[in-house]
Amino acid sequence: MDNVLKVSQTIEAMTIPFTVTLATNDRVKAQQSLEKLLPMIQKELDRIDHRYSAFRQDSLLSRFNAGEESILIDDLEFYQVYANCAQAQIQTDNHFNPYFSGVYNPTGYVKGWAIEKIFKEKMLPLMDEEHILGLCLNGGGDMQFASSAATDFSWRVAIESPENPQEVIAIYDLKNGAIATSGFSKRGKHSHQAEGSKTQQVTIVADCLSLADLWATVGLVASLEDFEGLMKQEKLSGILCQNNHLAVFSKGDWVHD
Repeated sequence: MDNVLKVSQTIEAMTIPFTVTLATNDRVKAQQSLEKLLPMIQKELDRIDHRYSAFRQDSLLSRFNAGEESILIDDLEFYQVYANCAQAQIQTDNHFNPYFSGVYNPTGYVKGWAIEKIFKEKMLPLMDEEHILGLCLNGGGDMQFASSAATDFSWRVAIESPENPQEVIAIYDLKNGAIATSGFSKRGKHSHQAEGSKTQQVTIVADCLSLADLWATVGLVASLEDFEGLMKQEKLSGILCQNNHLAVFSKGDWVHD
């Protein structure tokens, strides 16, 4: 493998840590690139949070739920997120529902979408720089990443055990794409799970984080039977943890179960 150095820094938004990492062959130049990049990423995260926060009375989301439905017509980005959530609800057979709380709340979609959007718009242009071998934006453990085609560098992603965060149950070596894990180990029962389900954690590997994050959440809340049908339909890849048993699936088929 090429001689690879990494520079990174963590910022916070939406009460979540976001880590920006550059893989490089020149630490000084990469640090300079990182210092230019961070304010742009922070600004965009804050902008998105201000627009879609359910806790701000002046957010577009709160105004929409208060009856200001013209926002759907007046604001293209808000409309696109709304349309994406509506499509996701259909595609997931209602396992993802932006109206789960009684009012529109796209929180389960926005984080993955935001990371993917910022990565593509703010970070990917750096891949044209000779000193950049790879890029990664990690938000609360969910990642969008890329590697230069001119290098054999890949991102090594460790998947933690749902029972013991200090234990690694799987390792992925990935050049480009996204990975998301949804589970109860860190935040408790924050999602409404299918009755009788024994699923503890689901990891999804995909091209884009908005989809990886969406399907990881669906895998956690759906019954195993429902998720298996969706997994085959959508040709998903990843890992499902249930009762300390690891089930790997790739492009819609179980690798072992």
